[in-house]
Amino acid sequence: LGLPRCSVPLHEGLEMTLRHYMATCPLSVVALVATTPGREQMLHERALSSIASQSRRPDSVVVVLDYPNDTTAAEVMTALRHRNESDWRLPLHCLRNNRTACSASGSWNTGLLWLQSCFDPHETFVAVLDDDDAWLPHHLEQCLAKTRTLPGADVVVSGLIRCAGSSN
Repeated sequence: LGLPRCSVPLHEGLEMTLRHYMATCPLSVVALVATTPGREQMLHERALSSIASQSRRPDSVVVVLDYPNDTTAAEVMTALRHRNESDWRLPLHCLRNNRTACSASGSWNTGLLWLQSCFDPHETFVAVLDDDDAWLPHHLEQCLAKTRTLPGADVVVSGLIRCAGSSN
């Protein structure tokens, strides 16, 4: 079990439990995995626009394209990068799901494996968002704050507001 790299002063003879140790080491990286099975307009208008409006912006945004066609995936990646430069200015990384035949779980795993290769998992808060969903502006900030009040929690689950028939 690897512990987070964090400087915690220990007094002689003091034994800290892993839970207490984790509580004193805040998660320093906020990363996001967004997936899409080909709904580029929803990805732009809902998911990425709501990510860009977060009060606590993510340190890394991984968009995983779940497209069976390599040419289409390449075109969408180019369009995403262009739109990101002009509109969102997010730390955006585009990947293609190569793990399974078009599935949400394969896309999430592709994104998580990429994040694991870049960041220490013990110091990283990972949020997942599908292309047809959006967050309120303080979503990431509030979820991250909750991790500090619930030391040792493995998951933070938020509520949802269903907007049937709405384009926003």
